[in-house]
Amino acid sequence: MPVTSPAYLLRQGRQSYAESRNASQERRYLKRSPWYGLPNSAKAACLGDILILAGNVARFVREATLAHARAVTTGA
Repeated sequence: MPVTSPAYLLRQGRQSYAESRNASQERRYLKRSPWYGLPNSAKAACLGDILILAGNVARFVREATLAHARAVTTGA
């Protein structure tokens, strides 16, 4: 992909999916597990992933509701 292409410029500065997940886990203080042991660390990571997904679902519902409300008020 050429450095001057629009696709490259759009992608530049964005995080990959793994970096995004790691940042979300860090914001929830789960990057370094608060619980001792590998099984408990895996549970903490799983819980963090569930919280991230639940937050995404809530955001998607809110965005869809607002988009629908805007479409109804504008008559689109």
